Amino acid sequence: MILELQKPTSFTPVTLAAADDSDYVAGEDATVLGWGYTTNNGPLSYELNSVDVPLWNDQNCTQQLNTDPSMLCAGGVLNKDACVGDDGSPLIISSSKKDVLLGLNSWGPKNCGTEVPSVYSRVSNVRAWIDSIVNGEILTVQLPLQSTKRGVNGSRELKEVQFKSYATHRWAYACAPAEVRSEQIMITQLQDTAGRFVGALGNVLTIATGISLSTAAFYLVLLRYCGCISVLLSTLGIEVTLAYSSYRLLNATADPLPYANDPAMLSFLQISAVAMCCAAILFLLFAAVMMSRLLLAGAFITHASRALSQLKRLLVLPFISYVLLLVLFGWGILVTVSLFGAGETSTRIATISANSPSTIRVETESFQVSTKLRWLFLFHAWGMYWSVNFLLSIVEMITATAVSLWYFSPENRVTGLKDFEEADPVSYSAHTIVNYHLGTLALSSGVVAPVEYIRSFFLYLENKNEFDANTFTELAAKCCCCCIWCFKHCLKYICKEAVYITAIQGTDFYTSGKVLL
Repeated sequence: MILELQKPTSFTPVTLAAADDSDYVAGEDATVLGWGYTTNNGPLSYELNSVDVPLWNDQNCTQQLNTDPSMLCAGGVLNKDACVGDDGSPLIISSSKKDVLLGLNSWGPKNCGTEVPSVYSRVSNVRAWIDSIVNGEILTVQLPLQSTKRGVNGSRELKEVQFKSYATHRWAYACAPAEVRSEQIMITQLQDTAGRFVGALGNVLTIATGISLSTAAFYLVLLRYCGCISVLLSTLGIEVTLAYSSYRLLNATADPLPYANDPAMLSFLQISAVAMCCAAILFLLFAAVMMSRLLLAGAFITHASRALSQLKRLLVLPFISYVLLLVLFGWGILVTVSLFGAGETSTRIATISANSPSTIRVETESFQVSTKLRWLFLFHAWGMYWSVNFLLSIVEMITATAVSLWYFSPENRVTGLKDFEEADPVSYSAHTIVNYHLGTLALSSGVVAPVEYIRSFFLYLENKNEFDANTFTELAAKCCCCCIWCFKHCLKYICKEAVYITAIQGTDFYTSGKVLL
């Protein structure tokens, strides 16, 4: 983070304390800077404050606070000390020639400004380590030099070169010399944090998958034989979740001590608790008023489960559509990366200095991105919208056709099951749609895709101009997005109902639309 000052600072460039601790003189005054509390109970300061505090000798500091040689004490004066929010603040001793950084605020008494001093990390104790990082160390790397021979595949052989590194950190990246500007040489990433996180998920993935599958199987059994009970249990589960969430949030806000240093989080928890309480009450009232509708929905679910028991292959359709969507999204990402990464590569020779040998010539490559090809992304995005709607429409129409065959088939009075003319209604539905109704699905998907595309474009403009647009422009953009959203759902409803009529009657898209309207 970089802070830009509105006016020049009165402090001279700071110097680190010497490794022999010669800058530390007990009894002298040092200056603490920070934005922490100005009183024991806050609030935080919005201006950089400073206070002069006396330095303690090491013997008194150790006797009173049990410190070690890596720490130093300062303060102990009534109403003059570092406070909460000043952790990491610098302790500086000033003179006419230079300012010396003696320490960084580490910890202190619970109540600020008492006669107990604050403790600081002693900079002189780590000066040798800081110098080793700042001054750099010798780094050996393998580079393809111009003087080396090319291999069979055309690439140059690697040669060992020694550099003096800078800002090298063993958990991040090893950096090349500062002289290398456009030719940034990345050595390797020494620690894969994301890989460790994903690997840790594998320890609980099997257990979580088993619990999810068991719960889903139990819920399907309830849907098959007692749909009303399933609806009531789902309603009860939502109400219990809302009530328990509000209870936990209220308990969290009852004790403000853990959030004494973070009033924004305390306010957020209080607002969330009130919102959860209101949501729980409103949902309970909604469930009581709509109980007859919920029971009717349960009856419909039971009836639908009867159809699903004879059309078991419908259970495979969501997995097929999921795999197809993954393939489609993967292809879409690949095309997007190709469009935004297309360009031309040029090769040139760069001369840089090193420790051994003193001068090396490295063959470098520069890449120029073609911005004109990126305009094809507009066509690609529209095609992705169309393709996604087309795949989803195929699955919906197969389901609608199979269910309509089940609904209009006669019922066997002995078994209570439907007698189908086709051996497999689901396969028959898929075969019929592929042979006769792909045009209907493509047309219905093509009607909805442009509207979704336009709405995405308006959302992009709204987010882009969120911080610099005036109130009228922002209101107009939100109204446009809202109107397009309503029009999209109305159009989507008409197209979906036309697809259902096509599944039942076998007519084309226009005829089905006329029947609907």
